[in-house]
Amino acid sequence: MAEQSTKKYRDIYVSVNGVTLTGIVQSLEPVKGIVIFAHGLSSSRFSPINRHVANLLTDAGVASVLIDLLTPGERALSKQRGYDANIQLIASRLVCTIEWITHDEALGKFPIGIFGTNMSAAAALAAATERTDCISALALSNAKPELIKNYLQRVKAPTLLISGDKDRAQLQWNRDAIEALDTKHRLEIISGTTHDSHNPKVLEQIAAHTQQWFLQQFLHKQQ
Repeated sequence: MAEQSTKKYRDIYVSVNGVTLTGIVQSLEPVKGIVIFAHGLSSSRFSPINRHVANLLTDAGVASVLIDLLTPGERALSKQRGYDANIQLIASRLVCTIEWITHDEALGKFPIGIFGTNMSAAAALAAATERTDCISALALSNAKPELIKNYLQRVKAPTLLISGDKDRAQLQWNRDAIEALDTKHRLEIISGTTHDSHNPKVLEQIAAHTQQWFLQQFLHKQQ
């Protein structure tokens, strides 16, 4: 009987202009790719939705990078900066994390994706437009239309959008956003919800769609 692999956990520290970002990489051999979780103002590497999606990805052989892109002090000052400044700050930290991964001996050989929700979806798009050479796929859940519209036409990586069907305006915007993307894309609609990410059933669907998308894109990248 073949010996089963066990999950590996590794603490990581990324230095950015005098600030040290703390995170963890969880993986299970054989690794097929890496997904960075774009944590925003209201989430961290300990948030339930990100941990749930990360665990499902890891079980499928996709290493998950859960890293706090803002310090507690920076979160406290977020209202003073405003949305645009916050997005740019988180995006810049994502770019530095991508750079760190590409130079890491254990991780640098794998394709990279980003998972973002709410406001951090805009930061994920912004980072992907800056590092088009590195990002192989994006998955965005409950993206805010007013925040990500400026990045849609510039993104090159295959992009998954996930939306609930009860919020008609949000759903229509997601359909419009799909049309604006000049790259491979998919819209997954979760029925019977306004996209409450804390609902366990919704969470399961978000995780399943995200897992399937990244596995498909990473497999295509490696062919």
